[in-house]
Amino acid sequence: GLLAIIVATLLNGMRATPGWLVAMATAGIIGALLATRNAPLAALLALPTLALGLGDRLSGRERTRPANVATARRVMELAVAAVVVIGAAVIVPRLPAVNGDNVIPRTFPVIAVDHLEAVAPDARVLAEYHWGGYVIYRLYDEGGRVFVDGRNDMYAQAILDDYVTIRNAGAGWQSLLDYYHVNAILLPPDTAVVNGPAQREGWCEIERDPVAVLLLRDCEGVSS
Repeated sequence: GLLAIIVATLLNGMRATPGWLVAMATAGIIGALLATRNAPLAALLALPTLALGLGDRLSGRERTRPANVATARRVMELAVAAVVVIGAAVIVPRLPAVNGDNVIPRTFPVIAVDHLEAVAPDARVLAEYHWGGYVIYRLYDEGGRVFVDGRNDMYAQAILDDYVTIRNAGAGWQSLLDYYHVNAILLPPDTAVVNGPAQREGWCEIERDPVAVLLLRDCEGVSS
């Protein structure tokens, strides 16, 4: 999708477009190339240039259409717009609301973080990549810090590579944990490092549920 936006913008979107709109579209594309989470913003910023460029290309064809064809097309466009608006008005109010109390515990390590907050709220946590933001939300004010979170463009590639090595219990994974002073591991139950390697190296398992496994480097005085 991002490639299609880039190609369409280059081939068509810059036509008949003010310079400031071109600059916005270009900035959006550059942002998306730096981090894929910016791709929706790139699409939004590219729309005006694409519309203006396409309109300029089609203006000559529009003049050659017979009046009755142009009228019929306009009626069809209005009919489609009306169907979309009416459909949205009927369907959207009937969509079920998301029940956060049920969805969040199935998606994020709520129980494990509750336990971590009780015993080591200021831990340096190697958490699952997409759980980092949740751990920050829960523990940052109490001193908790994460190894990485979902903002991959904020971290050097070497750090992300080290995260993958630790997660997969690759060569030197324990040395990396020592280097980064990690004292808590919070990963899904099917992750390699929490299924034997860490426990054999002395990490203490204090929580395991269908969502997450929580290990601490030092469990002295901690009841599981």
